[in-house]
Formats: sequence, C-alpha cells, structure tokens
Amino acid sequence: MKRTLVLLQQHCGRMFRKHWKIQGQRVLIVDGALKELKTKGIPFEDANEVVRDNVETKFEFDSVDFFPPRPVPWDENHPDYNKDPCLKYTDSSVLLGGLDQAKVFTNSCEMDLDTLPILEHISRTPEPSHENLVTRCIKSSFLYDATQEKLPKIKDPERPAFNFPRQYGLTDRRKNLLLGKRLMQLCSSLSPQHLDHHRLVPGPLKFQAGVQRDDKRILLSNVADFLVTSNKKIKPFIDATATQKFSLPNIFPLSQLVSLEAHHFYQFNDIFPISENFEKKNVHTVIVHFNKNEVANLYDTEVTESQFLSRSLMKCYTFALAQARRIYGEDVIDLPEPLVIQCVHMDGKIFHFSILQLNTTATHEETTKHNAYWNIPSISLYETCDYIDGRPELHGYNPRVFQTLLSFFQNI
Repeated sequence: MKRTLVLLQQHCGRMFRKHWKIQGQRVLIVDGALKELKTKGIPFEDANEVVRDNVETKFEFDSVDFFPPRPVPWDENHPDYNKDPCLKYTDSSVLLGGLDQAKVFTNSCEMDLDTLPILEHISRTPEPSHENLVTRCIKSSFLYDATQEKLPKIKDPERPAFNFPRQYGLTDRRKNLLLGKRLMQLCSSLSPQHLDHHRLVPGPLKFQAGVQRDDKRILLSNVADFLVTSNKKIKPFIDATATQKFSLPNIFPLSQLVSLEAHHFYQFNDIFPISENFEKKNVHTVIVHFNKNEVANLYDTEVTESQFLSRSLMKCYTFALAQARRIYGEDVIDLPEPLVIQCVHMDGKIFHFSILQLNTTATHEETTKHNAYWNIPSISLYETCDYIDGRPELHGYNPRVFQTLLSFFQNI
C-alpha cells in the first residue's frame, strides 16, 4: 500500500488515551522538601486534609436550574402508576381479529358504498392538469429530499444471520409526512372556495379516550399526523335509526379485547387537543401514517390487510369519541347529532379512505343502534418511484387516489 500523508497521521483520540494511561502510572518522586520543612520548623499542611475539610462545600448539581430534571423511575412511586392495570390501544397496536374485531369493539356496521353521498365526486374523471402537480409532490417527497438518516436493518428470511450493510436515506416516516402534507396543501390550493371553512393543522396531535368493555378499562390513545378542521360539522350521511337493521360480525371464540396489552402507568382521561375558542374546531379529515417498522403484532408477524384496515376504524373511533365527549359531555351515549369523521390511512404508496359516522358510544350489547362505517378499498398511488440508472423515475401513477383525497377535502 502506498504510504501517504493521511496514513502517517496520528489518531488524536488514541494518543490522548495512551498518554493519559502512561501519566496515570507515574510514581510520585520524593524530592526531600517535606524533610527540610520539618528540620527548619516551617509549618505545612497536608493536601489530603485540606480536601477532606471542604467536602461539604462541593458543588451540588441538583440545585442548578439549567440542568434537566432527573427522570422519575418507573416504579410504584411514579405519579402515573395505578395498581389496577389498563388495556391500551396505541399507534403501534394491532388487533388480532382485524377489521371484524374493530367493528365489534366500536359497535360499527359496514355500509354499502352506494349509500355514500360523495361517491359521485369520487367517481368523477380526474382532471389531467392535476397529474403534473401530484407527480411533482411525489418526487419531491421521495427522491429530491436531501435528508440522510440511518435506515432500518435489512432482513432476509432465508438468511437470518447475514449482516447486510447499513443504508442511509429517507426514512418511511419522513416520506409519509412530506407526502401527506404536500398533498393536503395541494388540495387546499385547488379549493379556494373552502379556505374560509377549512384549516390545515400540522401534527402530531394526540387524541385520547377511555372506555369500559367487559368490566375492564381500555384507553384509546392515537395520534393524528395531519388534521383538517372546519367551522361546521359534516352533515350525517344516513339516519341513526337506519343502522338497527344491520348486524355485527361474529368473532367467537375471540374476545373483542384480544391482543390489547395491559399497562400500569397511565392517565385515564380524555384528551382533545383543539381549543374550544378556536373557530374551526370540528375535526373534518384526519391523515394517519402506517409504518411497518413501528407497527407489528405481538409475535413479530407481518400486519395483514384486515389488520391494516382495522387501524383506520379504531383511529376514527378514537377521534370521534374524544370530540363527542368534548361537545356533549363525558356521559353522552346517544349523540343528539351524529359526528362524521373522514380518515386517510397511508403508508406512502397504499392509501385507504374510510368514513365513520358516530351515532352512539354504547356497545352492541347495550343498544340496538350502531355506528355507520364506509370502507373504500385500498388504492395504490404508484407502482415504482426510485432512481433508475441514476435518473428519478415515477411509473404507474394512479390519479384516482388524489381525486378521492380532493373529494374528501371538499366535502362539507
């Protein structure tokens, strides 16, 4: 190997540690100064005794304001500790029974898409002028961003022990956040007539609601990554009494609480992050992101299609329940006016659109009335978006995704 100047340089850190080790092993040389002081009767003091006398005046770090407080240990003395455990459904939770379990838990029946009033707007032919704008949003979110972060490790099921080189680039979370934000801003730009009614609120915004199921406490805690609020609530799509003729799926022998983890550290209260004094305080459309690196089953199995769809319903139910209790009180059961919330569940490529009309907060065992849920099949935004031969390429763009998203935004 050629000896270059770089190879002749010394490693500063290694040399410092080596020098420190050598100097730390030095033996104190007796130079006879102490003996001369004693002979001539000159008073002296031992340095160790001086240090021991001033131990009480040492600097106390706990009394300094600019240091962050020490974290509270997660034990029985923690302020959020409760002796009785609580089942939690969070952003990383997955229902084992999938969509059917979510319907039973939320007391929601799936409605026919023909009864959806905005189906006519969704089925319209997409505007050709929108294609260039949307493709620019996709490329700028996935290909043109200069952020470089360490990506998750690559796993090969056929070679589980093989250690692949670590890759750097855009994380799935950042891609989803950029794409969702830019698409909603594009919807706002193409809908000037709705600017007085809607407001884009960037997230994350935490919603939380506590419920009782089978004499057990369940805490629903979910985050909205992007939120659209309005000054008026969306009009109900159907009458609440029309859902009595529908029945919920039978998930026996599974329980509606299966795969929910128990926790002792929690605050069993409702959280609605939008202020009452805000003019546009009604939840209109919620965008939530799915990241396969953060969401998984308890046994590290892949999330199925039904489990992916169940997250949309559970999150819609959390947002609607938190808003209903803010408007009508914590003890509301049958809502005086149903609440309609639209949800866009995406992983950057697959988009799932759904709508929940909350009619009651009671379970299916306590009432014959159900909540209405419209489930639009998942749509792929594109087929390939990557660098091919050093050039940014986007293939298989589907304009139906943005047409549906625009219809959700313009729905009042």
